[in-house]
Amino acid sequence: MSAISLPTSYCREAMSVSASSASPSPEWLPLPRLAKEEMHVAGLCVPCLFHRSKADGCRKGDACSHCHFCSRSEVSHRRKALHLQMKRKEAAQMHQEKQFFWL
Repeated sequence: MSAISLPTSYCREAMSVSASSASPSPEWLPLPRLAKEEMHVAGLCVPCLFHRSKADGCRKGDACSHCHFCSRSEVSHRRKALHLQMKRKEAAQMHQEKQFFWL
């Protein structure tokens, strides 16, 4: 697989849709399948929870901005890693607040 060759701005625009608008803006286009696959290989994708957990899969299909290449175990592993990262960040923040409390 080649390195990701998409501009960062294109990826950001494709991954974020404003919640206020019901229909996507004209400049927003879903990422092509090859780009999604390259992001998955690079570990930069966001797994689609509906694709693996629902019986009929993700209803958005190719229009979905999340990754359909991730396996159930990979989704679970990423969720656990994110949870651990949040706990560590929270613990570091609590430690820092305790230090400032006693100054």
